[in-house]
Formats: sequence, structure tokens, C-alpha cells
Amino acid sequence: MSHFWIYIGADTSKSNWSKVGKTAKGLKGRHTSSQNPGYHIQTAFNIISGDVHKIERELLNYIETLPGVERLRHVSTGSKSECFSVPPSEMANIVEYFIEHNYPSSVNYEALHDRMCRYELNSNAKNQNKPLKLSPNCYRPGNNEVYESDLGGGHFIDHETGKEGYRDEEGNVYWKY
Repeated sequence: MSHFWIYIGADTSKSNWSKVGKTAKGLKGRHTSSQNPGYHIQTAFNIISGDVHKIERELLNYIETLPGVERLRHVSTGSKSECFSVPPSEMANIVEYFIEHNYPSSVNYEALHDRMCRYELNSNAKNQNKPLKLSPNCYRPGNNEVYESDLGGGHFIDHETGKEGYRDEEGNVYWKY
């Protein structure tokens, strides 16, 4: 995985707000905001080749041209921000569409169905009233295939490993040996 990312930021108190940004130093430094305690990364796309700065610049210009999309301006200067009046889930689809059609070789694809890989906030993690850390407990690949069969009562068979497991209400998995 490279340290170059295009990401969609969200705010827990604003459902119709998203920020589109880039980083060349990994997601950890972009995951929080000292000015906004409800800010977090909702979705991120790992840029494995190409100029992340150019991709972001063209992406922001593209988003601004879409009908019904409002690009917000900084109150103090009036200059354009990286923020939009668009729900984060919708913005993730817009960003994915742009990358797919303009920079398809800049990202990884899921092998089975050839869909673009994305790193997404796990919806269960957001509802647990715990800190959202950049970890597998809170984030997951957004479109990876799940190869398991539900046996009922939280029990399942993982077809990739052949193991039987149990998933509790908090999403923790326990394997039967």
C-alpha cells in the first residue's frame, strides 16, 4: 500500500457535508481535526501510481461542475474549500466514478469482480460510541467479497479458510478449532 490517498472526510453532526482531500503522507494525519471533533475519514482510495496532487486538483474541478453540487467557500477569505454540500456516501461514489474514468491505473481492483478497492468506515464502528481509529476494527475494504455461509445464531462457515466461526453482536469473531 502506498502513502498516497484521495479521501472523503465526514462530520458526525452534518449528514449533508463532505470534504475531498489528498495526502502523500498516509491517512493517520488526516483522520482527525483539532477544530472539529466530529470529523473523520469516511472513505479512502489508495493511489498506487500517478500524481495524487494532479488527481485531486482535477477531481475537485470535476465535482464542482456537477449539477446540484455546492462547493463551500471559506468564510474568512471567500476562497474555495475542499468541502461540499453532499452526503459522504454519495461523494464516495462520485470520487470512484471520476477515478474509474480518468485514472483507472492509479488504484487497485478487487480480483474476483474487478471493482475498484476502497477503504471504508465500518457502519457498526460509527454506532458504538467509541473512538474511530484507523484500524481493521473500524475500517474495512469497502467492496471485498465475503466468502461465508450463515449457520444462524451468529455462527458461520468461512469458505476461504474452511473454519467455523462465531460473530458476537459487537462484530468480534471467535473461531472454532
